[in-house]
Amino acid sequence: MAVHYDALDINRNIALDLPYREGIGTRTEDIARRDPLFTLVNTPPWTTLDSHLNVLSFDGATEYVWASGADTALLDFTSAPYSICGWIFLTSGGTHDSQDLLSRFVLSTNGWELYSYTNGIITMRHHHAAGATLRTGFYSTGWAFNTWYFLALSRTGTSG
Repeated sequence: MAVHYDALDINRNIALDLPYREGIGTRTEDIARRDPLFTLVNTPPWTTLDSHLNVLSFDGATEYVWASGADTALLDFTSAPYSICGWIFLTSGGTHDSQDLLSRFVLSTNGWELYSYTNGIITMRHHHAAGATLRTGFYSTGWAFNTWYFLALSRTGTSG
């Protein structure tokens, strides 16, 4: 008998889970939800690690994973507590001061962005539709490049 994803306590309330199991092609599946397929824009290359895990290498500028606003409604958490975690490999160089790691681009209303900067700072910004502050955020310093990290961040209230 198959166990449904949300039936496992460890998976309860997960809004997005992209394990990149495909290893080929231009689509990847969110296994936390029933339908959403995410499109790989500008064909970021798939790589299989020695551990047999598939990863995508993004250029930080033109390559990204895309889904519609309707498919990402559960990621509208700019005013609610949340946690984000996943493996990342930070690279330096290039022509950009920052690399977008993960975002829900709904600027000036309810979007958010997670960036890595060339000076070793990772920052999380939130956009708000109204109020005294239209953007809030938090950051962490001292990140080294060309290294794998298991990045975990969370926010409760206004503290990240």
